[in-house]
Amino acid sequence: MLQVGDSDHSLIAFWPDWLEALTIPLLPTAITAVAGYKAKHTAHTDLPMPQR
Repeated sequence: MLQVGDSDHSLIAFWPDWLEALTIPLLPTAITAVAGYKAKHTAHTDLPMPQR
């Protein structure tokens, strides 16, 4: 998905050029941040002291 967005700029061609230049490098970072935030998290069990 990220390679398609980077190689096919027609997906964001309706934006001004300066906004495209800012968006292209930030898009993968934003997608990764949102995916990491939305990921299900599991709690760690309490480990005994010798294993910490």
